[in-house]
Amino acid sequence: PGMGTLASGINKTAAIDMQLADPDYLSSACNNGAYCVMNGYMVVAGRSDAQGIEDISGHNGNYYNSMMYAAHSQCGGSGCVLIVNPSGYRTQNR
Repeated sequence: PGMGTLASGINKTAAIDMQLADPDYLSSACNNGAYCVMNGYMVVAGRSDAQGIEDISGHNGNYYNSMMYAAHSQCGGSGCVLIVNPSGYRTQNR
């Protein structure tokens, strides 16, 4: 009661938790130079220069492709979805 959901279907409490989360949590948890699969489903960039989708270029596209391949290997069926924040709107610095 009183919780409601956002237009995207995210519970309001979860959205508030994301806003309060340390924006460097993922970058401190995954800094191996490659990528990490966290909680069995979330692929996180392990390179410090991988800050957001706006950083993808012809020079590093293969690195980002490798993370997409990793995500697909974790869940490649029709019940899976890739979620990426729009350019410039990130919840984490990674």
